[in-house]
Amino acid sequence: MKFEEFAELNEELQQLTPTQSVAKVSRIIAGMDDQEHSLLGLLAKDYPNSGVGESGLAKRVCELVGIGIEHLEFIVEEEGTLPDALKQMGGPTEATSELEIADVMDELTMGTAESIYDMYFTNYRTLTRTARKWLTAFLLKKPRNGIGESEVKKILCKTYGYKAKEMKKAASFLTIEELITQSVMNGRLHYAPTVGKFMTPMLAKTIKHRITNKCIVDYKYDGIRAQVHVKKNGEVTIFNRRGDDVTHRYRDMATLTYEELDLASMGTNVILDGEIYPINEDGTPADFKLMGSRIHGKEDDVIYRQDVTVRFFDLLYWDNESYFNKPYLERFETMQQAWGASYLIAENKMVTTQDEMLEYYQQAIDDGFEGVIVKSLDSHYDFGARSYSWSKFKPPTVDVDCWVTGVTRGKGKRAGYYGSYDIAILDGLDVIPFGSVGSGFSDSDLKFLTEMYDEKGPEQIIIEVKGDIITQDENGNYGLRFPRYVKYRDDKTEPTDISELNIGE
Repeated sequence: MKFEEFAELNEELQQLTPTQSVAKVSRIIAGMDDQEHSLLGLLAKDYPNSGVGESGLAKRVCELVGIGIEHLEFIVEEEGTLPDALKQMGGPTEATSELEIADVMDELTMGTAESIYDMYFTNYRTLTRTARKWLTAFLLKKPRNGIGESEVKKILCKTYGYKAKEMKKAASFLTIEELITQSVMNGRLHYAPTVGKFMTPMLAKTIKHRITNKCIVDYKYDGIRAQVHVKKNGEVTIFNRRGDDVTHRYRDMATLTYEELDLASMGTNVILDGEIYPINEDGTPADFKLMGSRIHGKEDDVIYRQDVTVRFFDLLYWDNESYFNKPYLERFETMQQAWGASYLIAENKMVTTQDEMLEYYQQAIDDGFEGVIVKSLDSHYDFGARSYSWSKFKPPTVDVDCWVTGVTRGKGKRAGYYGSYDIAILDGLDVIPFGSVGSGFSDSDLKFLTEMYDEKGPEQIIIEVKGDIITQDENGNYGLRFPRYVKYRDDKTEPTDISELNIGE
């Protein structure tokens, strides 16, 4: 396909709905025989950043056509983007360029910045205005045509007959380039875990319903998701939830995993799923905010400022065999047999009743963790999906009417308002602190409550607050875990009394 045709296609796609665009491109691909890969790769923007910047490109265009940069900047301001501006700067009305989409894709994939510039300016005067616009847009990786990776996946489904569920699963293992290549070359998708290559992890849903079957309950850790790949040669790679290679930030955890699990003696490739979280000096879980040095640090002395540890809760690959399609009980038992004695395996318990689960949930909270994950024994590891097979347990929320006793000025978007509110309840005739609440507010809520507090002052405003559970700190003060603002209670004259909360029952 000539790039001129591709440009006209993109011009049309701009005017279509996503569904219409998918159908249009699918019909075109069905009639092609040798450039489907290039077309789909360009639409998916599956090529590196070219190294061509907007300012550098604009400067060279000005030199080529003999105008001042101020003149071009004026046109850009009028048209909105550099590609649209260049479309307005004259050029052939009929296609004379021999440039193919395959030439463009090859250059963007394998060329240098200078060779990409050469391709661009060699064809600049022979491209129509529309083609020039779209070549510029794809060079800058900013084609505003309504097509991205998601739409390309839908195009592949429509063209090659994949079910959406199959595509979603395959996309957890394969890059967009691999999805395109396998489809174009074979018309089918083949995927399996590969040690050293990221796979989109399974996620949990939140439940409030009762447990009716035997299940395994894990502690829920407050950290970063860690997919850890260990090769026979001892090479360890750690990916976060997004698929970023973060090994350099957690090199100590890579070493700890290799040594503590005795992987050297086992001589096998392993993929484990787990969580890295911050810890205090005594090994207890620390506030997630302390992970900042690990997540954002640039130098080792900053990165390793916060102590962390890792806990593994699933086995995806073991002894040259994929485990994700095996029932969770088998994956769990394999981990227990291999490393049951290791503290790196997540705290867990087999439970059969709701009471047992609630007891274990409370144990997790008492130990300083977020709660528990409830896992079905017969469930498979569903890459890239959020499934009830893994469920974050949340008990029924606690609703409390509270007095506002103090305020804290907001920052950023909340500047000009009070962003956090100290709250209190009653204990008989005594007013006792109940923590603070800083979430759940809309902009209008913040404006209203700020005005009300300024007008009435402390202990004159009652708000309804909900949280997950009632907590108690080391000083004996009560509060709520994850408190959220619900509404202003102008129908109340007094807050909730602590005797109404059934603490300890």
